Amino acid sequence: MTKTNKVKIGTMEAQKGVVFDGSSTIAMGGRQILTHRWEISSREGFSYIKDGDGKPDLIRVSLPDKGEYKVHLEVKDNENNTTSENYTLIASDPVAIIKANPENGNTSNTFEFDGSPSYSVLSSIKLYTREIFDQNGVKLETLQSKTIKQQFKQP
Repeated sequence: MTKTNKVKIGTMEAQKGVVFDGSSTIAMGGRQILTHRWEISSREGFSYIKDGDGKPDLIRVSLPDKGEYKVHLEVKDNENNTTSENYTLIASDPVAIIKANPENGNTSNTFEFDGSPSYSVLSSIKLYTREIFDQNGVKLETLQSKTIKQQFKQP
């Protein structure tokens, strides 16, 4: 996962508890991590803060409802250097996931967009709607199918 990704989970999974793992965080050059701080928040007012000594480990946090959560982990080492990671977690139901094949290409490629990894815990997915936009945000077409194939005229 990269920092720019948004991680999606179902609302029931969020309410049961999400495990955040900071255990792979390391200090470089012989330094040691002295402290860490987890911050998880939402626009709806949810806030979780946990300060700790040493390396971050696993934490389990129950998220109360659907919505977008900002996750922030900050560590400080024995030379007073501070670094952090941020990402977004989205809790929703249903969860829309689209797999593109190929992931990169050009106008000579036909792209397949597969929505079959999408899921709902609370009900079954009855309709898949895909909207295709140009680079200016203008909607080109709307398709209703779990999987679509599309060749683009412009990059």
